[in-house]
Amino acid sequence: MPVQQWYAVASSADGTKLAAGSRGNGSGGLIYTSTNSGADWQPAAAPTNYWRTIASSADGTRLIAAGDVFGVYLSTDSGNSWTHAGLPPFPQWTVASPAAGTKLVAADFADSNNISGHIFTSTDSGNTWVSNTLVSGFFQSVAISADGSKIVAATRDPYVLVSTNFGGSWVTNNLPGGGSYFAGVALSADGGRVITGSLFLSGFGGSPGLSYISQSVDAPSLLLATSPANLVLSWLVPSTNFVVQQSPDLISWSSITDTPALNLTNLNNELTLSPTNSSGFFRLISQ
Repeated sequence: MPVQQWYAVASSADGTKLAAGSRGNGSGGLIYTSTNSGADWQPAAAPTNYWRTIASSADGTRLIAAGDVFGVYLSTDSGNSWTHAGLPPFPQWTVASPAAGTKLVAADFADSNNISGHIFTSTDSGNTWVSNTLVSGFFQSVAISADGSKIVAATRDPYVLVSTNFGGSWVTNNLPGGGSYFAGVALSADGGRVITGSLFLSGFGGSPGLSYISQSVDAPSLLLATSPANLVLSWLVPSTNFVVQQSPDLISWSSITDTPALNLTNLNNELTLSPTNSSGFFRLISQ
């Protein structure tokens, strides 16, 4: 790839499909994609833009990219073709995508005339968007859990906003130790681990900022299905270690030692069991 100002990168869950967005060398840049883990790259059909962020679905087919000039663009074929998302032409968009790529989140730094921006959400792969009027801020970065339930947004102001119901309600986190200009935020697949950091402790040009990590150990939901004659237990890959246990009576429990398989299309751990003629119970317990 050409030597340029590369700002945005995204990857499929298995690391084979990659996308990178450039700001060019002062006049805007292109998006490049790779289908072989970066061994080869080709320019995508997205327009020239000052690309800021790119997010990918777990399988790498759905991409969402945000730039400073022409807004947000969508691709459903791993970057071969792109369409405008229909969001307003506000500056400095940032975007995030869950594993399936159907629930999307986008936030702008400022709406207009330097008025603080808003968060927009979509539940239909970006076909329609809803502006979240509950929160506003000079948004720098957003992240979303693999199932799309948890959103974390970092602002310049500085504070971090957290929603556990896809933007239905929000909690503002004023992090300890001061800070100014939270430039980025990342979230684990299950939403249990958050990392963010401030550029400065007090104002621009102050002392170097701090990094913050938040960790929760809530057990993920355990789902049961059949496929086709077996039982399949599945749960979103957690940020801490959990083991599946079974019981015939909800009193005595034993751990299942089979290794679950990671489904890269939804980032779920899956455990296939042969059914029995007796009833049983299952649970996840932290190790």
